[in-house]
Amino acid sequence: MGQMQSISKDELKPLRLLGVVSLFLCIPSLISLPYLLYAFFRKKSGNKTDYVIFIVCISIFFASINATKSVGGDQWRYWMAYNNVPIKGFLYALMNIYGTPEAWQGINYHISGEFMNGVYNYIGYYLSFGYYPLFAFLFTLTSYILLLLGYYRFCLTLKSPHIPIICGVLIISFFYLYFQFTLQIQKQFFAQAIMMYVIGNYAYYGRLRRKDWFAVTCSVFTHQSMLFFVPFILLKRFRSKMGKGTIVFVFIILAFLVFWGPSLMGGVDFSNGSVLSYGLERFANSETNNDGLSIQMNQVVVIGLPLAIICFRQLQLNRNNVVPSQQFIVIVVSLLLVTTAAMVRQPLAQYRFFMMLMPFMPFIYSIAYRNIQKRNIFLMILAVVMVVWFFFQFEYIYWTYAPEIDILIKSPIFLVFSNYQGF
Repeated sequence: MGQMQSISKDELKPLRLLGVVSLFLCIPSLISLPYLLYAFFRKKSGNKTDYVIFIVCISIFFASINATKSVGGDQWRYWMAYNNVPIKGFLYALMNIYGTPEAWQGINYHISGEFMNGVYNYIGYYLSFGYYPLFAFLFTLTSYILLLLGYYRFCLTLKSPHIPIICGVLIISFFYLYFQFTLQIQKQFFAQAIMMYVIGNYAYYGRLRRKDWFAVTCSVFTHQSMLFFVPFILLKRFRSKMGKGTIVFVFIILAFLVFWGPSLMGGVDFSNGSVLSYGLERFANSETNNDGLSIQMNQVVVIGLPLAIICFRQLQLNRNNVVPSQQFIVIVVSLLLVTTAAMVRQPLAQYRFFMMLMPFMPFIYSIAYRNIQKRNIFLMILAVVMVVWFFFQFEYIYWTYAPEIDILIKSPIFLVFSNYQGF
């Protein structure tokens, strides 16, 4: 506890942060990234400034890669919305978060239930001077930083958090399946990054601060699937010790509501188009919504199965010994697993909820072992696997980015302004 307090109360040194980050922006990643990893792994501990530097630098690396991504798939709509900002204005951005929809649906004349995307586009357009690769960089940078800061805060509840912080950041950042969706399904992934920031803070503080309430609001109105997490943050019961009977009862009730909910809500009229009814309408129609995507068994084995095993072990074996912050994370992930399993008749929703498991991977992996030495070895092995796997898999990602050699030999700032897609 003493170490946790000393890290959390340490003052951030902005000048040092700015200096190191500026160097990282300007030095080729082939040099800066290995040195960054070496510098942090050779340490036995760090202070707040150290960890924020690590988080921001890793975020810059992936944000600069996303700045080179070709526009394709769902991203076309977000790109159109970005380009509409100076033409259509702020109100239109809030109503039509998918750009110019005249060709495929009627224009919306009410504020979208996920209007925060219009806010991001409007502010982002002028922050990036209308240069889309810079917007993609800033958007991805913010997303990664929020997620990783939430994880960092959670790690402060662990004993000897240095290795979990470093390795956990690498595990989720270099997980190529997570990376490839950050601009493709950007609404959901950005919304969850905000929510993970809140969840990490809530796990640490045991309450929502004023800034956390604001973040929850932004998250929900970025993607309304984030409403799933709100009850578990509001109800203190999920952060306290729960008996097996209570846990099983909650699981059964949730599974029933998820499985039968769309049928029970089928006759409800949501045509008023209000902001608050948007998420309920999506849930009510979830059995008929299908874009051809579904959960793949290899992803279940890589993502879902390890999380399920660790959560089950924590609930069964270590339930009486787990600190509240860690039990809260285990309960939330277990509920997410139950929800995903119950969505057998809702393929699109099931796939989207399954993807919500990915940001929780470092959270759960960091509490897989109570023995610190075993935990650290486990996390270091996973981190190495993820880093190697990312560079091996990068050229096989469906979307097009700058060549892998460019990503390594060019500096992040050079990648952003190389304008690979001719914007």
